[in-house]
Amino acid sequence: MRTKLLLILIVFTVLTQLCTVSAFAVSNGEKNKGSILQEQCTAWNAPPEGRGNRELPARDSTGKVHGELPRPQDLRNRSTEDLGHLLGDLRRSVQQRIRKNIELGSDPGHGQRQALEQDLIKSIERILSGR
Repeated sequence: MRTKLLLILIVFTVLTQLCTVSAFAVSNGEKNKGSILQEQCTAWNAPPEGRGNRELPARDSTGKVHGELPRPQDLRNRSTEDLGHLLGDLRRSVQQRIRKNIELGSDPGHGQRQALEQDLIKSIERILSGR
């Protein structure tokens, strides 16, 4: 049990490092690095009148959340119930992604997605704590 927990912690740390490097590459304009980070928010950067009405992502049969992730500022007007459902789905999705990374090995693209989901979890928790 200790070995498994230690392995999860190590994988999580490595993935976090990979995501940080990729996010830095995107912010510095490097091409072909971190393109997943750019793609995930593309549709949510639409004009303001269309943003708030989008359907929130949910877990699928794989146990992970797929598709476009909303920006935190687009979630402020969502109901507490909607945010609670999304928060639960994202937490379970991150756990599943960690399991898959342990099982199949790490992948930078998957690590980026996991980091995006973890950042969104923190943002949702901040929004809910302010209500």
